[in-house]
Amino acid sequence: MWWMLYNHNPSGRGLSDNLQSWNYGNHSLYLATIAARAQEHWGFEFTSVEPLNEPIADWWKPEGTQEGCHFDHSTQAMILNRLRSEMDKLDLDAVVSGSDENTYDEGRATWASFDETTKSNIGKVNVHGYQGAEGRRDLLYQDVAGKRLWNSEYGDGDGSGKSLASNLNLDFRLLHNTAWCYWQFADESDGWGLLKFDSSSFKIQQANTKYWVLAQYARHIRPGMMIIDGGESNTIAAYDPSEHLLVLVTTSYDSNKSVTYDLSQFGEVRGPITQWTTNFADGGERYVERKDVALADKAFASTFTADTVRTFEVQNVKLTSSMLVELVV
Repeated sequence: MWWMLYNHNPSGRGLSDNLQSWNYGNHSLYLATIAARAQEHWGFEFTSVEPLNEPIADWWKPEGTQEGCHFDHSTQAMILNRLRSEMDKLDLDAVVSGSDENTYDEGRATWASFDETTKSNIGKVNVHGYQGAEGRRDLLYQDVAGKRLWNSEYGDGDGSGKSLASNLNLDFRLLHNTAWCYWQFADESDGWGLLKFDSSSFKIQQANTKYWVLAQYARHIRPGMMIIDGGESNTIAAYDPSEHLLVLVTTSYDSNKSVTYDLSQFGEVRGPITQWTTNFADGGERYVERKDVALADKAFASTFTADTVRTFEVQNVKLTSSMLVELVV
């Protein structure tokens, strides 16, 4: 809404708030009205509305090439509270999300600045993953305890997918996010996009390796699954109680290794097991499927070459009653 800005420039105003103070209410009403119209006229119901994007950052400047707007912490709180009020007036069930800060630590600082009223008006906390392996994502999870938490934007320039896998594993284990969004699906650079494309012809040139790395997670860890302890830092585990399906995603990095998966805590493990493999290195395997995993006494083993991500789907796995109670609680 460029016409609501002090300099009428959607690229920002540096470290100064750019949204005109007399338009705070109009800005919130504008967003709420769009959500209501989408629901009433298009049959599209938003589950959340986020009025901010990396608002504490200092890079939103008039000469920039991307839309953005700085908001001080106090202004963020005002905008979030006003949005909740406008959405209530329109009987919208969607929650207000905030604040999509660029890093985990910035997200913590922003959350700490809010008073209890503002925190109660936020139904979902969004944060971006551009701090990579740094930052206290674990403490952000603790800070916002009880709120849904999304990594609503992640990206990196490593086309191999190795950085993606490493940081995604950290988010699963420490951030406990319930959604994870990759920023740039297609890009002209060699590494930023999952796909590389030519902007002059608008044609896809290739799938970067990270496309297949993400497939190792996204094609198997599906909505509604329970994320459970994988037993070690490089294994992510998910369970579908309705399908009795266990998914394990393990990553090896700089050396070969052998992993034994002990599933003896489960009540029943019958298999079969299917595996998919992607190598980070050029010329390696890309999401290759195999059905050669042998299950014995509720356990199986797998040998990994360096720089590999492998996904296992173990069918006919049932929880014990005690495990089910622990997971539900």
